[in-house]
Order: sequence, then C-alpha cells, then structure tokens
Amino acid sequence: MERVTPERNTQNYTVKAGDTLASIARRLTGSADYSAIYEQNKDLIGSNPNNITAGLVLLIPGTGTSDDEW
Repeated sequence: MERVTPERNTQNYTVKAGDTLASIARRLTGSADYSAIYEQNKDLIGSNPNNITAGLVLLIPGTGTSDDEW
C-alpha cells in the first residue's frame, strides 16, 4: 500500500504506551476526532484504528509543531 502524500503542516508523532488515536488527536489538535490521523496513516495502522503500538511513528496532518514539544 502507498502512503498518502503528507500535507504541508504535518508532524511526526511517536506513539507512546497507553496512547490511542483519540488521545493523540485531542492532545495535538484539540479535538478527539482522529479520522484525519487515521486516514493519513491507514497503511501503517491497518483496518483497526484501535491497533496502534508504542514506537509506531504516525504522520499528524494539520499541525505544525515538532514531535519533541509533545
């Protein structure tokens, strides 16, 4: 599967133990709606958006900050 071309204002986020897509979305975008994050990373995550593991590096669309700030 081919990864979606990233939007201009994106950042990488390394999943930590206990993270969910909703918690990541809430922390980085202010909304628990994780659909954009899931669509951007569907090839890495697979068909189950609840199946993310610590260490997975996700591309977060619509943000412009460094992963190190989170």
